[in-house]
Amino acid sequence: MPWVQWASDATFQRYSFTDETTLVGAVQRGLHGTSLAYLPRCQVFISPVKLMTMGLEDLKRICQWESSSEEVLDARQIESLFEGHDVVACPSLKSPFAVLEELGVGESPLFANLSLIEHLEVRQWSASVALQDEPAQRLAKEAAQFALQQARQALDFIDYYGVYISLAEREPGGSGLSTDQRLANSESVLHALLPELFAYLDCPQTRGLPSPAEALAVVKEWLANGQSLGFSRLSSGVRQIVATPSFRADPATIAASVRSYVMAANQFFSRQQQLASIMKQDGCSCCYRSADNEFSGELLLNAEHVISLQSLQSLPSSTTPEGQP
Repeated sequence: MPWVQWASDATFQRYSFTDETTLVGAVQRGLHGTSLAYLPRCQVFISPVKLMTMGLEDLKRICQWESSSEEVLDARQIESLFEGHDVVACPSLKSPFAVLEELGVGESPLFANLSLIEHLEVRQWSASVALQDEPAQRLAKEAAQFALQQARQALDFIDYYGVYISLAEREPGGSGLSTDQRLANSESVLHALLPELFAYLDCPQTRGLPSPAEALAVVKEWLANGQSLGFSRLSSGVRQIVATPSFRADPATIAASVRSYVMAANQFFSRQQQLASIMKQDGCSCCYRSADNEFSGELLLNAEHVISLQSLQSLPSSTTPEGQP
């Protein structure tokens, strides 16, 4: 790398990095003003830090593709390799927009300037949208319009779409309710839930990109100091609470539902001994996951080094106390 040679020989500059990951990430941002590198033959935007997590053989194949003189590369081989590392190529990032168009929200400015992470999240969401028959399509379009009204960014849209679908499928009478009834029910739940979540937006922060052990230590220290895990945004909290099997759209029990869910998450992560991690394509976001006999849980480290609660789910064989997830 020319910069490394220059920095090694320079007598008027001094650089100090705690590890190779920090070095690679800082050099990428310093030289190019972005954390992402573009691989033109593979058509992938990816952080060099993420590339460092791939095996040597896969990196050799990527180098061969990028330096190949062939006019056309085998797209299936490229896609297969990157999918094994949870990396999505640029052509596949366009796929969600067909679903958004079908739902009637594709022209919304909400989706006009997505970050890489937002593209990936919208793509994952679009794969779960049920459009198998006319009733499902009608419900999906209702949910999309509701989410569009409530959302202030793309990730909000995904959350509120899921909230509407969850409530519609759970209500007595289900699809027998009118559109106005489903809309009123969803709005009522939001009005009751949102104020209860204000107290759960503080989250632990780290310096740089922590290992799973370091992330768990940060979380446990946070909990030991009497603080609670929090949500990355209000809409994420709403989605998680509504998705719990014990949730009821009753204003009298909503506050208790929030407290119970967060308390269960605090207890779950406080007793974990290790976390499994998956680095995202941007090289600075990570998912940390764990499970025991009762729950599976997930934390998210975002680009601002904030660790937030992403999910807590009861395992089928668990006997969870009433009121918990």
